[in-house]
Amino acid sequence: MTVMELREVRQKAAEGPAETGGEPATDRIDHRMMRSDIRGSEVTSSPERPNTVAGLIEKHREIAGKIEHTRRVLNALVFDLEALEHAIRLFDPNAELGRAKPLPSEHAAFKGEMRRDVLAALRAAQGPLTSLDIARQVITRRKLPDDAKIVSMMRKRVGAALWKLRARGIVVEVAQVGDYKGWRLNPTQG
Repeated sequence: MTVMELREVRQKAAEGPAETGGEPATDRIDHRMMRSDIRGSEVTSSPERPNTVAGLIEKHREIAGKIEHTRRVLNALVFDLEALEHAIRLFDPNAELGRAKPLPSEHAAFKGEMRRDVLAALRAAQGPLTSLDIARQVITRRKLPDDAKIVSMMRKRVGAALWKLRARGIVVEVAQVGDYKGWRLNPTQG
């Protein structure tokens, strides 16, 4: 049974009672008919989750729409860039346009700033800290929003700074229970 046929059956079932027994038409739907063969594998739509397939299809359409929109925006940007290049060539056929400037990363830090933040957090700590603990302190210090994406990004940046500091002998790893390593200042660095 195709998705369209399944929708028609559900729509008829939702319209009201059946003509014969007064019971809703949904009671008469044979759920074995909802099976469909997709590339040789049998997929069933379970009666207790009738909206699962419809929800997945809707999400598929939503993502496909976003991809289409992004492609249109990209095409418009490429068209604008080509128009600018042609206009530049009208005035100076030998102009060197160079490479595109990359956009700065989100919440970028100046050179050495992340290292200073990491060291400040470790100096203020009473014991070893994990990269997640340090990342949360950096987020608080910079007054950034505390959402999962930013926490993950900052934890990775803190981790990179810690690895560089470890290579220089400034910090050392400390074994801890859990998923993250503990870090502290190297006591021999004084």
